[in-house]
Amino acid sequence: MSTTIRQLKPHGLQPVDYSADSLKAAAEHEPADGVYTVAITHGDNHVLKLTAHLNRLADSAQREGIAFTLPHGDIRAALRQVISMAEVERAKFRITVPRSNPNDIIISVEAYHDYPESYFRDGVKVVTAANSARHNPGAKDSQWILDRKAIEDALPDDVHTAVLLDAEGHMLECTSSNFYAVMDDRLYTAVDGVLPGTSQQIVFETAPDILPLVKTPVNIRDLKTIDEAFITSSSRWVMPVVQIDDIVVGDGAPGAWTLKLREAFMGWVRDHSETI
Repeated sequence: MSTTIRQLKPHGLQPVDYSADSLKAAAEHEPADGVYTVAITHGDNHVLKLTAHLNRLADSAQREGIAFTLPHGDIRAALRQVISMAEVERAKFRITVPRSNPNDIIISVEAYHDYPESYFRDGVKVVTAANSARHNPGAKDSQWILDRKAIEDALPDDVHTAVLLDAEGHMLECTSSNFYAVMDDRLYTAVDGVLPGTSQQIVFETAPDILPLVKTPVNIRDLKTIDEAFITSSSRWVMPVVQIDDIVVGDGAPGAWTLKLREAFMGWVRDHSETI
């Protein structure tokens, strides 16, 4: 199925001069010098923390020195139109702000399909990537789409994603998700040197009622002492991690704390999702 792509200009939505069969393929036609956000819909065009996504888009633009001033209401209206054009049951969309024309945003929409249930039931395997921390982690810049592709394309078939390490070996974040580890009944995750994830905000709201939250990354030296691990993103919500490199996490199955956190996350989604 092809991706539906439109550019929002002052006189309305306009077609672009290229086509693509996925968001990943569409990114190759978009300016590398810009910022973006990605999210999915669920239910009747509900989006998890859409306002936060749009606020982060504006913040990313500011961090990159891009003069982006388009009102949220205009973006929401255009997004509704493009999703309607796509005629998909659930949508995964990217909103891109080019540096050259920051108020002519690009909206790309594709059909979204859930990750296999086995990923949540059995957990996934990840690997670490040394010295791969992003240069401007607070901004979701378009160049990162291209940079992370090189990391993701090199992953073995049985590996879900890569954990980015800084020069000191701190486990910061993954290529498109935030990373968490449970050690000694405490939840650890990085807040400095990472993109502030919208799903991470939900974990920060729900986790303290379940176990203590420590906003510090674990180090790869601590890999063998990690009891549980998981990742979060707008599409994954809470996804258990059961192996990191060649180290099995815990007993090799999603841990009890992870399952409690996932349940709390899903409850938050039911109560707080926004309509477009």
